[in-house]
Amino acid sequence: MNNFVNLCKQEDYDIASLEQFVLDSISRLGVKGLKAGSTVLVKVNLPYLSKVNDANTTNPNLVAAVVNVVSNMGAKCIVADSPFGNFNETNMDKVYFSTGMLEVANTTKCELNSDFSSVNLAIPDGVRTHSLPIISIAQKVDCIINLAKLKIDAQLGYCGALSNLFGLLPGQTKNLYLNRQNTLKDFYNLLIDLYETMSDKIVLNIVDGVVARQVDGTPNLLSVLASSTNAYAIDSQMLKIVGIQQENSVIKLAIDRQIVKESNLYHAMGESELNFANADFLPTEIKLDSKLKDGISNKIYFNMHQQRVVIPCKKCKGCGVCAELCPAKAITMKFDKSGELFAEVDYKKCIYCNMCYLKCPYKVISLNTPIGYKQIVKQLENSKE
Repeated sequence: MNNFVNLCKQEDYDIASLEQFVLDSISRLGVKGLKAGSTVLVKVNLPYLSKVNDANTTNPNLVAAVVNVVSNMGAKCIVADSPFGNFNETNMDKVYFSTGMLEVANTTKCELNSDFSSVNLAIPDGVRTHSLPIISIAQKVDCIINLAKLKIDAQLGYCGALSNLFGLLPGQTKNLYLNRQNTLKDFYNLLIDLYETMSDKIVLNIVDGVVARQVDGTPNLLSVLASSTNAYAIDSQMLKIVGIQQENSVIKLAIDRQIVKESNLYHAMGESELNFANADFLPTEIKLDSKLKDGISNKIYFNMHQQRVVIPCKKCKGCGVCAELCPAKAITMKFDKSGELFAEVDYKKCIYCNMCYLKCPYKVISLNTPIGYKQIVKQLENSKE
């Protein structure tokens, strides 16, 4: 796996110099897949109603620079993201306008994504999930340029290339899946599951750290641009620059899962990483075992929106098939007062893959579907029409 990271000292968002950075990155990293006739998804970071100057969104000049370079290669560019909230034309028109993407579309050859449908992505080897809904356009394109914004979130920690892919989940389903994760470790494993499944389509990762967003929401002129064909490598490099310990990051889990080697995480090229080593960035350390559902509002949302499997004790035949097949080991076999075996679900471990529901030979397992879940499904179905 190519672990080269191209670093650039960039003091502002001058389009000409940004275009040169993109060209240098494609050449130095040996990027493949960007060719005449191909369709490229430029996956940006567009939080709902964020503005260009709040350091919370991928800068529009950088998006324009990527689009200009790729368009000149003869490829078609589609700019897309799916922020929290309703993923529909009305909301996305607001997002495109407030984040400067509408201006990018008016001044370059790119299109703004207008396909608000979703598809199911199978993740057979996932640790946290075996499937995820993603926006349809991500499956329709030939390749993806992952164009992330460097920022620190008070709950989710470092946000870069890997976390940017969470924006492939459509609208309100983000809340649904985020609230399924008990700890930051669970969320990071979900990101890895998603990246490992989509990585063949992602030909280039770029992290916009020219102006980065600190944990308190304030901007910081970090003056760094980074690119890599490997999301683990670029996030490893940026973690070092902002001063976050590896053991508290998504990279630690990638190492534990033997996806990357700790002794060979990245190799810097271009600007020396030493030029960024003493960056004046607010320190923050969020532990992997940090809880993600501490607030009562999150618990209420979870209960109103989470579809759960239900194994009725009296109907269970005690065969143990569900416990054997459960990938999260969330089901254990117990004896009731009569001495009969039955299956019990530990919802703190459950990853809601519904494997037990699908494989129960006696069809006694049911699904509890709350009204909130039904509403989200209905919205997704309406978006396909």
